[in-house]
Amino acid sequence: KVTLSAAQIKTCSSVPIEIVAAPGAGFAVHPLSVAYRFNWNSVAFDNAAGYLQTDTTSALIMPTFNNLSQSYSSFTRGDVDVQGEDDIVENKALNFTANADSTATGDSTVDVFLTYNIITL
Repeated sequence: KVTLSAAQIKTCSSVPIEIVAAPGAGFAVHPLSVAYRFNWNSVAFDNAAGYLQTDTTSALIMPTFNNLSQSYSSFTRGDVDVQGEDDIVENKALNFTANADSTATGDSTVDVFLTYNIITL
């Protein structure tokens, strides 16, 4: 479990949050399933969707988390759908990012629960 703070969520588009560190040369992170728990506090964010992404790639790793702008606590989960060949890359971290930085004063947190393998290439 990795807990994302409100400050991290506000800037996660321009400063992605590392969920799994780069595993080293000859290895890659292979995500299997992800769950997100949105811990509502009192003020919503205005960046609506967050998602996992392999460092330095542009492809999304599904499912996305579309609840950042809501005003209640929730839990979302799903099996990972790797969207392209760029999602599993040797020696790259797996990050949480968003479609945009939040300009609102959101104050909630998100818990990310990720199941993954480290595979040998």
